[in-house]
Amino acid sequence: MDGVFGDVPDAARIDVAELNRLDALIDRATDGLDLDELDRLAERVAGIAARHMARLNVIRAVRRVDRLLRLRRAQVSRRLAGKVA
Repeated sequence: MDGVFGDVPDAARIDVAELNRLDALIDRATDGLDLDELDRLAERVAGIAARHMARLNVIRAVRRVDRLLRLRRAQVSRRLAGKVA
């Protein structure tokens, strides 16, 4: 399916919009202490990154969302371990 999606005009713009929408989903998963959802979101980000390895605007958005995911995953892990985040 990724090969088909890669042929869509403006695929990079669509994926950047998808990455921008993930912020709210990351916040919701963090509030719900849902590590599984954060992992699923990380897989989506990795899939987008794999489709657009040479598109700088997509790579910037991927890096931003990936940093946010790693930060929030660490926060949730600490909270679940009983530490104050």
